Amino acid sequence: MRKKAVQQIQKILMRKDNHILVLLMFFTISSCVNLAEKEIVYIPENYVGTIAIVFNQMEGAPKEYNGASRVYRIPESGVLYSQFSQPDKGSYLNQELFFIDRDSTVLEEIYDADDYINKKILRNQIYKFEMFNMSVLNNKSSRKDDYIRSIYFSIGEIQLKDSLIRTSHKKMENLMRTLAK
Repeated sequence: MRKKAVQQIQKILMRKDNHILVLLMFFTISSCVNLAEKEIVYIPENYVGTIAIVFNQMEGAPKEYNGASRVYRIPESGVLYSQFSQPDKGSYLNQELFFIDRDSTVLEEIYDADDYINKKILRNQIYKFEMFNMSVLNNKSSRKDDYIRSIYFSIGEIQLKDSLIRTSHKKMENLMRTLAK
């Protein structure tokens, strides 16, 4: 029975007059994809280590846009407190990362190591590794559902990946514990 159904679907897809069906399938699938706002992350040149963005911080860096893209300017500490809210959890991240100099001149793009799994990885190149979300209950708030939310990732050379990720986890646990007090 199942084999027969598969054969019928294959026949439908093989017909030349199925343009409407193909378009309908395309729009149905594409409507399920929820892209987050495009984000541009500027990182001080030669920085290696943890990059963290803590969201919904009233006293944090004001919201900044470049066209339709959110802009995050990471300070020398690697931790940005931002007035932006966290992008939707179900969204695919849409980030570009760049090293900038003190004059905010873009020097170099930083690529995601996961995008280079099947490509040649350069040993001395700086890459972005794994992005994580972290939330802790805001004990300073009277609301029981008020959380401090953040994202973080590491950047560095490929041979340091595991060490950088472990260090990032520890750094973020300490940071978020301090913020929640």
